[in-house]
Amino acid sequence: MWTPPQSWSDLAGAEYAAALAVPDPAFAASALGALGYFAQDADYGTGFYQALKDHGAVQVSTPDDVVTGVAEGVYKAGITIANSAYAAEESGSPIETTWPEPGAIAIYGPAALATDAAAPTTAKDFISYIASEEGQKVIADSGSYPAMEGVPGPTMPADASIVSPDWSALAAEKDDLLKSYQQIFGG
Repeated sequence: MWTPPQSWSDLAGAEYAAALAVPDPAFAASALGALGYFAQDADYGTGFYQALKDHGAVQVSTPDDVVTGVAEGVYKAGITIANSAYAAEESGSPIETTWPEPGAIAIYGPAALATDAAAPTTAKDFISYIASEEGQKVIADSGSYPAMEGVPGPTMPADASIVSPDWSALAAEKDDLLKSYQQIFGG
C-alpha cells in the first residue's frame, strides 16, 4: 500500500522509484525556491536532487504539470505548490496534498517599483493596494497565501511547518545552482 511522504527525504526512497515528478527550476520560480532551500539545507544539498534522479524522478516544466501527472496516475507523487494541488483537489482531482517535514517551502511573490516605470504613481497605488488588507483578501481569494497576518488564506494544516531558503543567498548563487541542477536533470 502506498503512503504519502512524511519527510522530503522519503521522496528519494524506493517507494517513489520511477514515480516522482519535479518541476523545472529554470522555468518555475517556485521550483527555484525549492532548489534553493534544499541546496542550502545540510540534510539535503543538491545531492537530494541526484538521489531523486537516481530513483527515476522525472522533470516536468511546471508545478501544474506535476499536479496533472499525479492526477492522471503517471506519477505517484510530485513536488508542487500547495495552492495548485488544493485547487485540483477542490475540483475533484484524485490527489492528496501533504506537507512533508521539515515543512512546506514558502515561496514569495514580491512586488517592486521599477526605477524607470512608465506610470510610477499607478504602480505605487497598485503596490499599496496589494499590501493592504483588501488586496491581501483578493490574493487569498485567488488561491494564493496572503502575507498579512490575520487574513485567512487557502488550506494549511494546523500543525504545518514552513521553511524557506535564504533568498539573498539564492539570488547570489542562482546561476551556479541551476547549472548543478541541470547537470543532474539536463536542460
